[in-house]
Amino acid sequence: MDARLFRPCLDDLGPWRPWTLESGEVEQIHGAVRSAARRASEDLQSLYGAAARTYGAAELLEASAAARPDEDAGFDLARAIAALDYYGHRTAPPRPSVGALTNPTNRRIWERLRPYLRERLALALEENLRESLLWRAVLSRVPENWLPAEPIRQALERRLRGMEPFTRVAVELDLKPPTLGGAAWIGARMAEQLALLRAELSARRPVLLERITDPEAPPVAAEFLVAYALRADGEGRASILCYDPAAGPRPRELPLSSAGRDGRTPPGAASLQVFRCWRLRPTAPPIFGWRRYAGAVLRWRPLWLASRWLRLHAGAACRAAERAPTPAPASDGPDSSRLEAL
Repeated sequence: MDARLFRPCLDDLGPWRPWTLESGEVEQIHGAVRSAARRASEDLQSLYGAAARTYGAAELLEASAAARPDEDAGFDLARAIAALDYYGHRTAPPRPSVGALTNPTNRRIWERLRPYLRERLALALEENLRESLLWRAVLSRVPENWLPAEPIRQALERRLRGMEPFTRVAVELDLKPPTLGGAAWIGARMAEQLALLRAELSARRPVLLERITDPEAPPVAAEFLVAYALRADGEGRASILCYDPAAGPRPRELPLSSAGRDGRTPPGAASLQVFRCWRLRPTAPPIFGWRRYAGAVLRWRPLWLASRWLRLHAGAACRAAERAPTPAPASDGPDSSRLEAL
């Protein structure tokens, strides 16, 4: 179990100004989005076949692949990932001093921090955005029962009316698709996500959450939160303490409720009704100041202690040998006392 809970006031990166990405950096992130959209489209096709394009889910994924990533939203997501990395490494994140990037110390820190944030963002998108885009497309565009029941019913009525024995025809159909769509498909996965979230928070491991409030929003423009504690009141209502990188280090408390039939949040209620837990690969963040050398010192500390122990014990043995009485040297001639007695 971790020795310290995640704390936004300790693990937040501080007031770094949002980046302005260069063309190569934008292309790197956009490439990760396009790759995720292509793989999500393949998953959608395998789930719903031609219905994926009939209801516009495939077009939504194509629009997501073509959309330019939101730089500010990407920076907030990278900040949340960095906060988790520094928490896992048990190191305070680098916070800017007065003067922003006009301060030489801040510029030196930013030169190492910026590539790390960009790489972590691209890696997180590559590993998690595929499933996120699939969720959005199914929730927004695919109905719960996506089989074309009405065209089939009308075709059966026309066919039966032309047959001789029937004078009046009324056809009712209840088609059950092999895979549900919409909120029903999301609800089955929300149960797994909720169990995962409770298990991680019970073990005091913070989780990066993607809160889906607008399924048709651009891919990176979702609300990303770091959930780090679970609370319950006397009436059994549970809530989650979250860190919102866009709002600063002040904690947020959100009620934890199950997804509704429509998968949307009721007006005036803030709850984590549709969310996903993002999987992040543990990565060591860049370390600054004296902490850069503390790891190397601690790695050699056991060897230093062993050598120190040997030196102390060897010195004690030498001093004990010096204090011991020296025996009289043995003589080769006759004993003089015996000669005098004779």
